[in-house]
Amino acid sequence: MRILVDQDVYAVTFEMLKSAGHEATRVSQVMPATASDAEILGYVAANRLVLVTRDLDFGRLLHAAHTFGDVGIILIRFGRGALDAVHAELLGVLERHTSADLQNAVVVVEPGGHRFRRLAPREPPSSHH
Repeated sequence: MRILVDQDVYAVTFEMLKSAGHEATRVSQVMPATASDAEILGYVAANRLVLVTRDLDFGRLLHAAHTFGDVGIILIRFGRGALDAVHAELLGVLERHTSADLQNAVVVVEPGGHRFRRLAPREPPSSHH
């Protein structure tokens, strides 16, 4: 799967994704450090990527603004000492779902489980004046 990995994701998680055969790229490899969350979501949509992040703001931003196109976000939440459990669950989500499955969705991955939330379909802007 083609994945953009946010800066707040541990290096060990990034390396695990690459080792598992995913096409993982860090945000810093393709955008300046000053890129806003909205710019990152725009890049994800334009390139049909899945964003892996620990930043709750992305989910809120995606729900609030219906301007990003088809975006898939995997939000990873770690408990204390749960790195291996979260990695196992993350890999399971990536194995069970295609990139298309993850578009217009936010998946929260936690130790021992995940929650899959489909976003409302994007509606074109109204042209009423």
